[in-house]
Amino acid sequence: MQSLKNAEIILTFATDSLIDYLNEGPETQRRLSNVGLDLPSSEIINSKQHSQWRWLIQSKLHQDIYEKSGAKHYTPFFIRSKDAHRDFWLVHLSGHATARDVMVGLHWEQNTSFAHYGKAGLNMLGYDLDEDPSITGQRPLSNFYFDETAESLCVNSLLNEIPDRIAEHKAGIDFDSFFSAWTNTAPATSEIFKLAIRQLVAFDVLKVTDKTGTIKRTCVQRGSDVISRTRVKYLF
Repeated sequence: MQSLKNAEIILTFATDSLIDYLNEGPETQRRLSNVGLDLPSSEIINSKQHSQWRWLIQSKLHQDIYEKSGAKHYTPFFIRSKDAHRDFWLVHLSGHATARDVMVGLHWEQNTSFAHYGKAGLNMLGYDLDEDPSITGQRPLSNFYFDETAESLCVNSLLNEIPDRIAEHKAGIDFDSFFSAWTNTAPATSEIFKLAIRQLVAFDVLKVTDKTGTIKRTCVQRGSDVISRTRVKYLF
């Protein structure tokens, strides 16, 4: 990943087999250590109580793999087997945001075969106290299957989250830089990002111009287009 600019790596894990045998004992810790992964016994115990195994694997182990691989971009989603009723974890690692975008696009195209057990927005694998079923007493969020429902959830989440991220750049930021910075955090393609930005421009929450700042656009047309925050307040 360090020496080849366009390197891509695909790792697959027999997730349900891992779930079947994963426990808090020393043998599990030894086996995880053998492949350079860290999953504390306390987290295994807690996840068993809440039956959120796939979320645990996706949110905890992926970070270890991502950091230790040296990759700049990754996808940590799942392959669903309808015949065997067993999931495989598919991790795609790459050095370029475009490669990541193409892989996520494949997940959306083959939506009946892929799943994501996290959230729809820019914090797709982050912990949220307000969404913890053990605290709220409510059912956890439904799984994300890269279908029309998932796309709607994704766009709605981005509508709420993108403005604050853009506001961090007082002079604006070009789309390519923004997408590269945030693509790892969301199950969204560049086209879904652009769709959300187009709606925010229509609401006058964001402004898009060409790289010279002289031509206003109704949507992102080029990666060099600059996105900036307006002073209009928003509520979605």
